[in-house]
Amino acid sequence: MSVIYKKILQSLLLLMLNVLVYAQQEIKVMSYNIRLDVAADGENRWDARKDKVASMMNYNAADFIGGQEVQAHQLKYLLENMPGYHFIGVGRDDGKSGGEFSCIFYNKEKFRVVKQSTFWLSPTPDSVSIGWDAAYKRVCTYGLFKSKKTNQLCWVFNTHIDHMGSTARLESVKLIAEKIQQFNNNKNYPVILTGDFNSKPDEAPVQFVNNHFQNARLLCILLPHGPEATWNGFEFDKTPESCIDYIFISNQPQWSVKNFATLTDSYQKKYPSDHFPVLATLVFNPINKNKIADAALLNLVQKQTFNYFWDGAEPVSGMARERIHVDGIYPENDKNVVTSGGSGFGVMAIIVGMERKFISREDGVQRLEKIVHFLETADRFHGAWPHWWNGETGKVQPFGQKDNGGDLVETSYMIQGLLCVRQYFKDGNATEKLLANRIDKLWKQVEFDWYRNGQNVLYWHWSPEYVWQMNFPVHGYNECLIMYVLAASSPTHSVPAAVYHEGWAEGGKIKSAHKALGYPLQLRYQGNPPNGAPLFWSHYSYLGLDPRNLKDRYADYWKENTNQTFINYSWCVANPKKYIGYGKNNWGLTASYSIQFYKAHAPDLKNDLGVISPTAALSSFPYSPKQSMAAMRHWYDDMKEKLWGPYGFYDAFSETENWFPKKYLAIDQGPEVVMIENYRSGLLWKLFMSCPEIKTGLKKLGFENAQSK
Repeated sequence: MSVIYKKILQSLLLLMLNVLVYAQQEIKVMSYNIRLDVAADGENRWDARKDKVASMMNYNAADFIGGQEVQAHQLKYLLENMPGYHFIGVGRDDGKSGGEFSCIFYNKEKFRVVKQSTFWLSPTPDSVSIGWDAAYKRVCTYGLFKSKKTNQLCWVFNTHIDHMGSTARLESVKLIAEKIQQFNNNKNYPVILTGDFNSKPDEAPVQFVNNHFQNARLLCILLPHGPEATWNGFEFDKTPESCIDYIFISNQPQWSVKNFATLTDSYQKKYPSDHFPVLATLVFNPINKNKIADAALLNLVQKQTFNYFWDGAEPVSGMARERIHVDGIYPENDKNVVTSGGSGFGVMAIIVGMERKFISREDGVQRLEKIVHFLETADRFHGAWPHWWNGETGKVQPFGQKDNGGDLVETSYMIQGLLCVRQYFKDGNATEKLLANRIDKLWKQVEFDWYRNGQNVLYWHWSPEYVWQMNFPVHGYNECLIMYVLAASSPTHSVPAAVYHEGWAEGGKIKSAHKALGYPLQLRYQGNPPNGAPLFWSHYSYLGLDPRNLKDRYADYWKENTNQTFINYSWCVANPKKYIGYGKNNWGLTASYSIQFYKAHAPDLKNDLGVISPTAALSSFPYSPKQSMAAMRHWYDDMKEKLWGPYGFYDAFSETENWFPKKYLAIDQGPEVVMIENYRSGLLWKLFMSCPEIKTGLKKLGFENAQSK
């Protein structure tokens, strides 16, 4: 290649890089109720804290700051001490300088105002007025801004909703949504909405906004910084409880949220305001007009998959159906069969649904009460539930001829989920505390010690008809670690540590260091698979049991799970059997539906049948976030028509066989919701590991440093 061609190529590459950099716009946004100047605030009066407010705004250097409760003299002070900013907005009392401003501060070096105005939150929004049952006049200030760097146009709206009138709060957000649609006038410019909404996340006004916009806090890929609560009432020694301040963005795939924080800065045991500011770094990429951002896709996958356990649940029991076939054809006539283990994963998914605002907390409580009632009244066997029931009657549905009694493994998956629910509600209202107490009773009724069958090992099954004829003593390593942890932790039917060390660990034989595809493994796997097990072994026991820093004399479980994941990934990338489609963005072998009905797919020549199970990669997000994201993007962006359905990605597919069944299994959908959440926030890990009995049980078994990071 000649020198001149090289220079041309370099110039083109540089031009393309500049286009990408300039096209993608990072916008830093803050919403801050600074508290108006009230003499009765005493030591928290404006003159005592105004420099702290200005300092916080300057230091965080947001491009836009939606201010609430800003009076004219406060505005003057802030502008004098924030030289990089100008503002738009008017006083609510007279449309000039009287009363509170819901102003928008903007970085005047980076943005210019194209148009601006203010409307009143009332049936007569174009004139100074009070709306519905509001206590005060309320306004929404808005502006269309143009970036001086990229020329990208962006709407910013800021408001302060009334604190007294419930009708006014709901009608106000409806009006704001209507105005945003009117002003955007099919231009589809990105929209940012900030404000003090005087409404909690599960209340109607915020639920309405959530249905029309994206909550930046929830869109953030990883755990937001700081508490969710934003109102502190100047009470430094009291834990804030109410989240009423928000940053929303329009429902466009070009948006992503780089980070989100609730800022709790203080001085001399005082806060600068009675509200904490919220701060988000937003990224808008106009090039991705039809491509949903990573964080938005994570939200979508979690929400759609969560619906398996919500809209798809068996209606009488509230439990998770064992399977859902989109075509409605069930050859085994098992549509109403519900599963204990899959429902255990499902109750954890319901926690995620409440936390991510897919459903309200009240609706979540009602569904969980229905599930708990079913568990209290359905067939049990020495405290253990069967693998399957008829969801309409609560009577055991045999999993096999002799498997018609208690299933301690599936029961353990259910208890793992229920303990998370207990911890989630233990400090809630009276109804929630009662639910937590009912769950505690169910947990204490499981007779783990009975399932020893008089030996130092736990048995998987017991039947009143066939007794111990299934004869399945559970030895490790496999997917059953959680059963032994729970058995050791039980406050009423505990087993001694010897059951774990002699039964599960087989007197130390479980420890067997070896390598598979270059990755070290520490344990002997049941069945002696050559290259590690199906990936559900790294998921089921670890939906609540936090593998980070989890170690005992036999293994470091974070390393074991991570290496098992990368063995699976590497096998699919190498693709020794030359299946169609395998690669860096299309991988994951685990137990699922298969071209042979159902199969525990694994990375070896015998058990790799060319079937990819999306749950394998998606439930591995904590272990392989980059590789899992690549697979999720490929399946959604490139294969959505074949793989995406009403409850998320279908259970399994084979490009080699041109096999794309529209079927789901509870035990595969549940881990996706839960493990994605653990990757993003560690929520379920934190809940389960907060159980005092679990801490005691892990210590009893010799686990070291067994707690969430």
